[in-house]
Amino acid sequence: MRLVGVEGRHLVLGSALALTMFASCVLEVGGLGTAGSGGAGGFSSTGGGPAGPGPGGSSSTSTTTGGGGGQGPGGSGGGGSPPVLDGTIEAGYDHTCVINDAEELRCWGKNVDGQLGDGSTTNRNTAQVVSGINAAKVVSLGPQITCALDGATNLLCFGHNQHGEFGNGTITASTTPVAGAALANIVSLSVGAHHVCVALSAGEVWCMGQGTSGELGDGNSTSSNVPVRTADALNYDAATAGFDHSCARTTSGTLTCWGNNGTGELGYGTMTPTNTPLAVDASLMNVDEVVAGFSSTCARTTSGGVSCWGFNSNGQAGTDPSTAAVLVPSPVNGIAGAIDIDLGERHACAAMSNGTVKCWGDNGSGQLGNGTTTPSHVPVDVAGISTAVAVAAGDEHSCALLSDGAVRCWGNNTFGQLGDGTNTSSLAPVPVMGL
Repeated sequence: MRLVGVEGRHLVLGSALALTMFASCVLEVGGLGTAGSGGAGGFSSTGGGPAGPGPGGSSSTSTTTGGGGGQGPGGSGGGGSPPVLDGTIEAGYDHTCVINDAEELRCWGKNVDGQLGDGSTTNRNTAQVVSGINAAKVVSLGPQITCALDGATNLLCFGHNQHGEFGNGTITASTTPVAGAALANIVSLSVGAHHVCVALSAGEVWCMGQGTSGELGDGNSTSSNVPVRTADALNYDAATAGFDHSCARTTSGTLTCWGNNGTGELGYGTMTPTNTPLAVDASLMNVDEVVAGFSSTCARTTSGGVSCWGFNSNGQAGTDPSTAAVLVPSPVNGIAGAIDIDLGERHACAAMSNGTVKCWGDNGSGQLGNGTTTPSHVPVDVAGISTAVAVAAGDEHSCALLSDGAVRCWGNNTFGQLGDGTNTSSLAPVPVMGL
């Protein structure tokens, strides 16, 4: 799932996937989102990017410093809920959350494990307020879990906790927010399928939860219900958690990854796993945002280009699916000027500097948003979106945060994850209700 940072508010609609949406994930420096972009949303990590017309930051790897601040629509507005400005949007496997300008966390979709945080296990097809989080700053989603940072950068989590993902020393689930790992000065947050990673202001990355594939990065392959530090001494500003792998961005704009590597998702040219961080292929530099998904990974550079690698069964790595595993970062053709990215289970999306959204990969439920169910490894334009500042990709649905604070979603809607008040899937964007 994507990385989300404290100041940018977004990391992570991730990474985040019951098998993929953790997005992650997502670290976000400067706004939640990728380090540096002025958009909203996914994993993003360092630096400040160009100013955008909306919330400052996306939900990928992002840290709490820097980040080009977007000029959001100002003004007070006449009745109704406050607009979603300067906030975060994240998608889990089948649920979605956003932070609005009043710093309220609102979620909708599947709730079987209490991942909507409303004290129930009832699915919701419109946005619901999550109580118990004071001044929400960042949110990140996994398939069955949601975590957020409040105004004091306290970690709060709700949903499934079978592997100790909360990091509070228990494996006790909760349908309302409870205190997670007691770590100070968290600057980035990313929830994966069954583990969570955070970056601290001191440059350290700590992970918790399932570790059987080495995804905690501490040199072991065991799970932990308390945070463990990655076994290296690099200086990081963002991290992202995927299905069973993780990645982090260094302050110099390079990446390391660790965990499972069965389809090359670690990006160093082999399919050999590792339980300690190893450098991604040196061809990838100047990374602004990174998102880990279901056995695949994507990164956005400071120039607005996007490269992906790993599992490519449906073209989600931006390469012809005849190549099932992409072992090193490969540029996604047709993407220039991206300000935010996110990875779903088998598709990916990017918000562009001109306000449009492009998606690629699997499209069986219309998650590419172009009015068809035809998959494409070449990015296609999402219909009717011209003012996007951030994106989120789930299992089979996608969402965009617009510069006026509205949210549009498309794709599978079995559990109400599109938030439009129905359970009817849509091949084109529909407005979220209850914001």
